[in-house]
Amino acid sequence: MHRRINGITNISTKWRLPVEETLCFVVMKTRNGRGSEVKKPKVSIGLPTYNGGKKILKAITSVFNQDYDNLEIIISDNCSTDTETEEICKSLTVRHPGVVKYFRQAVNRGVSPNYQFVLDNATGDYFMWIADDDTLTHGILKKYVDFLSSNTEYALVSGQVKYWQGRRLVLIERDFTMEQDSSHLRVINYYFKVLHGAMFYGLMDRKLAQSVPLRNRIGDDWHFVASIAFLGKIKNLDIPGYNKTFGGVSSTMKNYARVIGASWFCGTFPHATIAVDAMAEIILLSPAICEAQCVFEGAAGTYGVHVGVGESLCESISIYYRWEDQTFYR
Repeated sequence: MHRRINGITNISTKWRLPVEETLCFVVMKTRNGRGSEVKKPKVSIGLPTYNGGKKILKAITSVFNQDYDNLEIIISDNCSTDTETEEICKSLTVRHPGVVKYFRQAVNRGVSPNYQFVLDNATGDYFMWIADDDTLTHGILKKYVDFLSSNTEYALVSGQVKYWQGRRLVLIERDFTMEQDSSHLRVINYYFKVLHGAMFYGLMDRKLAQSVPLRNRIGDDWHFVASIAFLGKIKNLDIPGYNKTFGGVSSTMKNYARVIGASWFCGTFPHATIAVDAMAEIILLSPAICEAQCVFEGAAGTYGVHVGVGESLCESISIYYRWEDQTFYR
C-alpha cells in the first residue's frame, strides 16, 4: 500500500528516513542585492557501497540533514550480495527522485573503480565522497561551499576528521591546511603530515577532482589528495566536519591489500610502499617532468593516443605513440 508523507509518495515505508520530513527537493534560491534569483552551487555526493545495508541510511541521513538542498547523491552498488542494499537504495531513489541516483554494477569492480565511478557520474559544481558507514557533521556542507565559492585559489576544503571505534573517539585529524604558494611544498608538507586518510572526504571542485584518476594501490587516498594539493591550496577548517568509522575493508593494511589485489609486499610493508609512491609522485610533479609530460601528452594527442590526466610519465610511456614517424613501444 502506498503511503504519503508530507507530500512525498513512498512505495515502501520499511526504510523510512527520519529526515525526509525536512527535505526540500526544490533548488533553494537566494536573492542578491538587486532582487534577482541566484542558484546555490550544486553539490554532488558520491557514495560507493558494497553490502552497505542499513548503514547507508545513516550516511544518507547525515547528508539530508545538512542545511543545503541543491544536491545530487550518486550511489554505486558494487554488486552487493545481500538483499537489503539494493532494496534500500531503490526505495531512496523513489522517495527522492532527481536527488538520489542509484547504479548497481553487474560485477564487482573493486574498491577504487567504484569510487571512481561515482566521481565520473557527478554533475555538480562541487564533489565529495562519503563512505557508507560514515557521516557528515550537521551544517558543514554549507560552510564548505561558502569557503570554496569565496576562495577560488583553493582546490579542497575539509573540516576535522573524527575517527570512531563504536562510540569511542579514537583520533581527530586536523591542521592539514596547505597554503604555500609553491605546489611542490604543499605536496611535500602534506606527505610529511598525513597519518590516515585526511582530507580525502572533503569538498572539491568537481571538474578538478575528475582530472585526477584514482589508482588501485595502497594509500591512493593520500596520493589523490597530494595531487589535488599540487593543483591548488587546501584548507582544513578548525571545526568538526566528518565522522569516520574504523573498520570494514580498510580495517588493516593487509586486508585492504588483499581486497584490491595488491602484492604481499604492499600488504606487509604498506608504509614503505606508500613512501616509494609518494617520492615518485613528488618527482613526477616536478617542473621538468611536468613539462615533459605536457610535451608527451601533446604528441600522444596528435596521433590519437589517449593519455589520462594525472597519469604518471612512467605509466604513459607504457602506451605506444608516434613521434616524427617513429613508433615506440614499452
